[in-house]
Amino acid sequence: MTTFVGQRQSAFVESLVDHLERLQAGEDVPRVILLEAESGAGKSRLIREFYEQLRLRQPVSEGGEGYWPPLQESAPVATSGLEP
Repeated sequence: MTTFVGQRQSAFVESLVDHLERLQAGEDVPRVILLEAESGAGKSRLIREFYEQLRLRQPVSEGGEGYWPPLQESAPVATSGLEP
């Protein structure tokens, strides 16, 4: 995965992580967050970066495993033979 760039995007991911940490500490309430943008605007990339931040901050068990496993890169989806 490439390095995540963009000050606004990084700030958004940090705000999600901060909210989750406050929620876990009992200092905030659960919320629903809707990401809405045009195709190609980077919604999936934001979610991948948020997931990576969760994975990096998670406690790891003695066996070396945490709750959030590393993401695997998606394989291209075959579209041949599909009707439009």
